[in-house]
Amino acid sequence: MIDFRYHVVSLVSVFLALAVGIILGAGPLQQPIGDSLTGQVEKLRETRNTLQKELDSTRIEVNDRNDFIAAAAPQLLAGTLGEQGIALVTLPGVQVDDVTSIRETITQAGGIVTAEISLTPNWTELAKTQYRSTLVGQLGTYLSQPPGASDVPEQILAQALGQLLTEKWDETLVSILTTAGDELISVKAAPTQMARATVIVAPRSQAPAAADGKAGDAESQAALDSRDAAYTMLAQTLSLKAGGTVVIGAALNDGDLVSVLRAKAAGVSTVDGIGKMPSAVSLPLALANSINGTIGAWGFADSAQSPLPPKVVAQAPAPPPQPETPEEPAPEGSGG
Repeated sequence: MIDFRYHVVSLVSVFLALAVGIILGAGPLQQPIGDSLTGQVEKLRETRNTLQKELDSTRIEVNDRNDFIAAAAPQLLAGTLGEQGIALVTLPGVQVDDVTSIRETITQAGGIVTAEISLTPNWTELAKTQYRSTLVGQLGTYLSQPPGASDVPEQILAQALGQLLTEKWDETLVSILTTAGDELISVKAAPTQMARATVIVAPRSQAPAAADGKAGDAESQAALDSRDAAYTMLAQTLSLKAGGTVVIGAALNDGDLVSVLRAKAAGVSTVDGIGKMPSAVSLPLALANSINGTIGAWGFADSAQSPLPPKVVAQAPAPPPQPETPEEPAPEGSGG
């Protein structure tokens, strides 16, 4: 009985409070409350307008800055690459506009884009692990340097790709890598000449997936680890195959390729901020430094060592050694 009375008193108290609120809101407090709400709405409107003006101003400043960088790029980059051949390797998810911008700045620097190869998701997907392991058995006989006993499939595949871009374009090797339904690569532009250096173009930053504790999380992490390992091996192998290699991509999240390479101290030059004008201009300078033997991490991410690579000119490849010509003996009686 006491519990019932307690609930009745509680309900009556709630209704009395509600009634008092209605009476006061409709009576003496009506005007103050209305004025207060109106003032808050006006302040919010003013804040919104101020923020919109600041946003518009920032957009104009960014566009002006990009226009200035684009106008200065030809003078900054002129002669940097000295007609060196550069091959592009693009990863899944790369935007076409980013590749176009990279091509333009390489050309401005005097470089020649010799080829463009796109990797398909099959290059790293866990579901294709067995297929890749079987495939490398066929590749071995076509490689100029036979695989070592400890070489993993990702390394052998990278060696094959590096050979196609920097040594010899082998149609048989290409056909193995482009088997219908299991393609590992897509040939966007076959080589016009062998490349001196390579650029690996990674996609813009992807928002990291939230861990929700589901069973698929472990599989997702395994897939990411496999992808990172394969791309790291690709970058390191191409760096050894070519005179220089630079990876350009994002470094906003730990899972972005540039972030992964820097965290692993992979020994490959990187440029972050893909999709922005400064990174496109930095790339040819980074390539020239890489060709000359200088490895660096450039961009605006916390993991970068400097925003802009130093201005250098890529060294021309050393001419192949010429065989020595034996001296002919002097004819008899010549006094020689």
